[in-house]
Amino acid sequence: MFQDPSQSFRANLGSDDEFVGGIQGKLGKMGLEYVKDMYLEHNCTHDAKREFTANNAGHVLKTTAKREWEFVVGSHGVDLVKWTFDLEHAEPAYTAADMVEGRNATPLRELMLLLLVKKAGLRVAEVVAIRLYTGPLYNRYNRVLRGLAAAGDTLFKTTIHLIRSAQFKIAMITPPPPDLTLYRGTGNMALDPAFFARDEQGCAGGVELAFMSATPDIEVAMGYAGAEAGKEPTKDLPTLYIIRVGQASIGALIADFSQFTGEAEYVYPPLTLLELDKEPELSPDGKVFLIHLKITVNQRSTTVEDAEQARRRFLVDLAHSLQWSLRNWARQHPGLTQRLGPQMVAALQRLLDEVHGEELAVLNTNKGYAQVFERIMRLWEEALRGEVVEALWQDGEQEAAFDPVTSTTKRFARDLSTGEVIEAGNTDAAVQRFEQAVDAAVKLCADSKELRDRIVAMRRQVTKAMDLGGGKLAQAKAKFNLAQDLHKQGAFDEALALYQEANELYTEVRFQYALSMFASRCIALHGGLIFAGWAFCYPLLTFCFYYRWAAKTARTWPSPTTASVLFTTAKASTSERWSTIRNPLKFRYGCSGATTRTWRRRTTTSPLSTRIKASTRRRWNCT
Repeated sequence: MFQDPSQSFRANLGSDDEFVGGIQGKLGKMGLEYVKDMYLEHNCTHDAKREFTANNAGHVLKTTAKREWEFVVGSHGVDLVKWTFDLEHAEPAYTAADMVEGRNATPLRELMLLLLVKKAGLRVAEVVAIRLYTGPLYNRYNRVLRGLAAAGDTLFKTTIHLIRSAQFKIAMITPPPPDLTLYRGTGNMALDPAFFARDEQGCAGGVELAFMSATPDIEVAMGYAGAEAGKEPTKDLPTLYIIRVGQASIGALIADFSQFTGEAEYVYPPLTLLELDKEPELSPDGKVFLIHLKITVNQRSTTVEDAEQARRRFLVDLAHSLQWSLRNWARQHPGLTQRLGPQMVAALQRLLDEVHGEELAVLNTNKGYAQVFERIMRLWEEALRGEVVEALWQDGEQEAAFDPVTSTTKRFARDLSTGEVIEAGNTDAAVQRFEQAVDAAVKLCADSKELRDRIVAMRRQVTKAMDLGGGKLAQAKAKFNLAQDLHKQGAFDEALALYQEANELYTEVRFQYALSMFASRCIALHGGLIFAGWAFCYPLLTFCFYYRWAAKTARTWPSPTTASVLFTTAKASTSERWSTIRNPLKFRYGCSGATTRTWRRRTTTSPLSTRIKASTRRRWNCT
């Protein structure tokens, strides 16, 4: 390797991971109050008045960040209340020492009149940022990007983002250089040996961490390399980079904004990938190293418009996400997607109108953004309660011809004197709608005392309807659900009574079902009264003892929590007991589930004699 890093400064290049992460991965997102942030970065930080040295167009300048800000914006160029640029008062402030040969002090208002500004769509903040970069502050910005800033130094995050935003816009309208070739000259800087080592894919190169400047004039680049100053190739490392560009890697020509007249400077963003195009070589005269490159511009960055629209895009995505949650819930219930389709579309449109109706200046302040966010969530909550929960509840009332005075439906309405049904309605559909309304309130709406009270009121009406005409299992379920909601609200006495009623109903239903199933299967399997009597009485006595114990225990439950636990235990224990009785083969002989399923298929399709023979054979096979 002809470059000796021990003789000079070694270039600090990045990795492929940093290229993939982009500038946001390195610095974070752009601040939304960027005018305020820029002003603070250059005027109010602890190192704003600390001097630093930079080289510009062959001049060595000693300056500070605050002085450079005033050279571009002036002392009164920012409205510190509204945090906007005041072009009329943005007069450059400088000393005689600042005005070296070739440096111009063009006012900001004249720069904003350039045709390039209009064509590229540049904001005032972007013009200020790119103008600052063309002066000595490029040194501070690039040191930050290369990781060379001292601990505690200002990072100029917002300013760097704005430079990148301006560079991106200008590059979109910049004409390509002659012969699609740019040049970059450096001196006293050696590339790391890893830059020249090719990987498994045959590629070599690295990632430029900072902004990179190039020129279409080879003589200017040779001057920066120091070849004409008599630098020795083996010691001072004068290097000329020959960059082959394409349509997506032209760079941004910022000569119109430069503080130094006559510089045709093409700027590339941070984290540009430099790929070795040819093997390095010495120039024919032996004065400089020649390194041929082709570049890939990093596109993972945002413009000012992207940053300004970020919060609006988030709120739009939020609105669609809220609608999706409702649509996904509706899909789980047959018929609801079509029923609630118009309501979902109307609710989404109201949310989007609220988002797009607010100005960006309001959205990009924390207070304004919070207010818009709260309004969106309030509108959505109103839509859920008014157009989903209450609408479904009204559908149920219409299905059952619900009478709000008596809190009953015509299907369940009875004459108290005779007990006869007065009029019938579509009860099943009504109950289904009622349950869907309650489910929507529980799963979709935000929790509040008002909502909890409404849910309890709806569950009371469902329970009353079930008590008048529903099945016992449905009654038990309705009472249990109501008891749970009352328990959460602290109505322990009423919840305890409902727990007990639900327990008694459920136990009664399970007992009747298990008794009929057991008797039929015992007779079909064994065909003998002795075995049927023995097999019937033993579990019956056991169950009666268990039922008496459960009922007695229910009457003495000390608290609603204990009541809930005992109810759940009784339900599970009863199911487990009768599942054994309902499966005689497994109960008596320990056969597998597959065996019992085979027996069931046979016994349900064969005559009685065939069943007895089949069961006998199966019994001997099991033993």
